[in-house]
Amino acid sequence: MKVIFQEILKGNLPKKGEKEEFSVEKGEKHFYLYHMGNPSRDQLITFDYQDANSEKVEARCEEIFEFFGYRFDKETKTWER
Repeated sequence: MKVIFQEILKGNLPKKGEKEEFSVEKGEKHFYLYHMGNPSRDQLITFDYQDANSEKVEARCEEIFEFFGYRFDKETKTWER
């Protein structure tokens, strides 16, 4: 499984200070990635379990987090702003 995707499923998501900014939910056949705005919760991406290890989903997740100003350090497995 791809590194960023593994970390997302473990709950290692970028935070805004101590506040959760993103969440992941596992549905019956899909994963859902949400951005926790104020006051709304916006769905950013949906992908099925078969796509979990794909380069396409990994790249898309990376693009989404970069849009919000985060970069994932694959060595330390931490999110940086």
